[in-house]
Amino acid sequence: MTGGSRARGAGGVDWREVCARMREAEAEQAARLGDPEFVLPEDRWALRAKRFARRVAEEPGLDASAEWIRAQVRPADVVLDVGAGTGRYVRVLAPQVARLIAVEPSAGMRGELVALIAAERLANVEVVAGAWPLAGAPRADVVLCIHVVYAVADLVPFLEALDQAARRLCALVCGMRPPNAVLGSVWETVHGEPRRPLPGALEILNLLHQLGIPANLQLLPRRDDCLRYADRADALRALRHRLHLMPEPARDACLQRAIGTLFDQHPDGSLSIRPVPDDAVLWWDRAGPDRAEPRSPSGGV
Repeated sequence: MTGGSRARGAGGVDWREVCARMREAEAEQAARLGDPEFVLPEDRWALRAKRFARRVAEEPGLDASAEWIRAQVRPADVVLDVGAGTGRYVRVLAPQVARLIAVEPSAGMRGELVALIAAERLANVEVVAGAWPLAGAPRADVVLCIHVVYAVADLVPFLEALDQAARRLCALVCGMRPPNAVLGSVWETVHGEPRRPLPGALEILNLLHQLGIPANLQLLPRRDDCLRYADRADALRALRHRLHLMPEPARDACLQRAIGTLFDQHPDGSLSIRPVPDDAVLWWDRAGPDRAEPRSPSGGV
């Protein structure tokens, strides 16, 4: 159990409170400016599952995050992927390790994940349905949590459970700015006020240190595919969902203008927001006092 969760952190700031206030302000703004008729489905990730799965299937190569993580695992490792989604990192890591446990609360995401596991014959992957922290959570040599922390209501038990589950290495990947802030220009164009951000890498890093978890931060370049859409219609549907809006002609026209102004169109017809900030990997060694540097993707240190 990590200590110091009630102590203040860097600069005398309580980063648990900072993160909670950011979450509350973001939710209040969405409720105030979104359409009253807009209701998130119970499985809020199901609407994105097909798009995420398509992106995994079309992935031309490893991104910087996948390269970094793959360099840390060993053939005998058990890996725990918390919030595995549709399997973007499962497909990369499962052939490299002895066993991979994929935890995913969304039924829609799990359906796509199970289909990927079957298609790629990944016999060493176990899928666990449930939200983190899990009661009786398994321990693993390496624990991963990739682009998940933004939506967590109370980060302290979530982060402490990740730390406790790891035997050797724990790693979180998150944006220097969270996804809702990346789309802030679209939000402001439609709603007329800046988007309230969710916690990003720097807030999470400070909170980890406040909890007594000695996390490191390494910047990683990020491709634009996190917020890449198949075409204008796909982008319009996704932006309505992210801005909590129902279809309405005048507002849809405003969104279409924002797409034309703020997005890049690629040769295949897909579109992506610009610019996309770097990712950060927050990692810490659980092996004891002799803390090793993580291996670089090229095999060095």
